[in-house]
Amino acid sequence: MSTTSKVLAVLNLLALFAYIFLGSTIYSYRTDWQYQNFLMDRTLKGLPLNEDEVDEFGQLVAERLGTKDETPLKTLLASAGGNPAGPTLLDEVKAVKNKVEGLLSGPDAGKNLEKFLMPLSNSLAERTEILQLLKNPNDAKTLESLKERADGITSAAINGKKKLEAGGEKSLSPEEHREAIGRFLWAAQSLDEDAGSPTKINRLLVMVGPNVAINVLTQSIRNTEEMFRQVDAVRSSEQANFVKAQSTLVSDIRALDLLEQRKIDERDAVVQKSEEQISSRRKLQSNRDELQKQLAEKREEANKLMTDLRTQGKSLYESRIKVLDAIKNMQQTENAIRQLEGLKPASQPAPQVGQ
Repeated sequence: MSTTSKVLAVLNLLALFAYIFLGSTIYSYRTDWQYQNFLMDRTLKGLPLNEDEVDEFGQLVAERLGTKDETPLKTLLASAGGNPAGPTLLDEVKAVKNKVEGLLSGPDAGKNLEKFLMPLSNSLAERTEILQLLKNPNDAKTLESLKERADGITSAAINGKKKLEAGGEKSLSPEEHREAIGRFLWAAQSLDEDAGSPTKINRLLVMVGPNVAINVLTQSIRNTEEMFRQVDAVRSSEQANFVKAQSTLVSDIRALDLLEQRKIDERDAVVQKSEEQISSRRKLQSNRDELQKQLAEKREEANKLMTDLRTQGKSLYESRIKVLDAIKNMQQTENAIRQLEGLKPASQPAPQVGQ
């Protein structure tokens, strides 16, 4: 074999190895892309309804997801609480159904029935009817009626058939069946302690797909808004009827209120006048006390002055007696002198003490 042939053979082998390496790499990327695309497709569409559902390539979706312990299914539910019951929606529904039936038959059946049925009530009348029934939660007939409603929701999710009010059943299309399952799962999560949490909402999104989940949540919100609207309408109507029926009473109450206000004003005026009189009386009392104090002081001064006058009068009286005695002595002396001189005694009378 020539050298050229050997070189070409080596080049062919290298090209073969390169082709095999490139092919395996491309296949690996393609497989990974198919897996990611499959997961994204399931994220958008949710789990398959049953084991017979196929994808656009004609492959069974449940088989591609695998069992509850295999990677695709665990990856989808990683952010939605995990613990898948199986690769189909019916597997999840059956698992949830067992838990729901236990809660709806336990000692708190009435309370749990309210939690389960309220999110799916479509009108104020239906909600009111449920609340009326729950007024007697221990009544066997009441519980049976509520359980029939719950069984209808559960049956539609499992069997894909809806009970008609006129009797009989209606088969649901796959889309309607998926939405019935979404309604059932949304009602069932209200029985959990973390009802309405992000994990519960994510699980609903993964199970039935975002479109169906949004439809279920939107319908629940619309039902609530409609009930609020109906409540407002009833409240406004009842308020108008009450005002109309009680207009006479309202007028009487207003008249009584005016009369009461007038009495209050009169009472306030009397109270104010009484306070003024009390203030005036207190002022007069204060003036009287001041005058009595001044009068007592004047009386004390007068008594002191009278005492001084009496003392002075007594002193003057004693001085007068002394003066009269002196005058009398002088007259006697004068008479004695006159006798010695041979003259007549003075004839003027001796002064009296009282003169």
